[in-house]
Amino acid sequence: MLVIPAILLLWGFALPAQYGETFLGELSAQVDRLSESRGQRIILVGGSSVPFSLRCDLLEAALPGYTVIDFGLYADIGTAVMLELLEPELRSGDLVIIAPQNALNNNWSADSLWQGLDGRFDLLRRLSPDRLEKLLAAFPGFAGKIPLFPTWFPGFHGHLCPIFLQ
Repeated sequence: MLVIPAILLLWGFALPAQYGETFLGELSAQVDRLSESRGQRIILVGGSSVPFSLRCDLLEAALPGYTVIDFGLYADIGTAVMLELLEPELRSGDLVIIAPQNALNNNWSADSLWQGLDGRFDLLRRLSPDRLEKLLAAFPGFAGKIPLFPTWFPGFHGHLCPIFLQ
């Protein structure tokens, strides 16, 4: 009876990240940019409107002395979740600008968040414990969506078809 949950845990946590090359997979790189940045920072938090409508390079040119960091991803992850992920990286003097897409509410998708956290499960510790139940309920769906022949499988190029079908 415990075989299926054990397989899902192994499939979800032990295999290499499957969403790293997707838009949601960019979450890991965004956290790394926050950790590695130096000096005074302006951090832009929000949904996809942040990376698709704001230019960090232009803001840095207009505001010399600041490093501008895009910490916007997919509105489905939720502004509150993005702020929880950001909080441990905040330093004295940081300026955080929130650009909510839908509203400053607590709506979020556990499915989207699992994809964003794929390969960086250490970030789960940053989230509010109140999110655990919804994340646990969504985990089997996340693990079940990992393809039978993942991108790291020899002879496989992408999620669509093995190389011999191309």
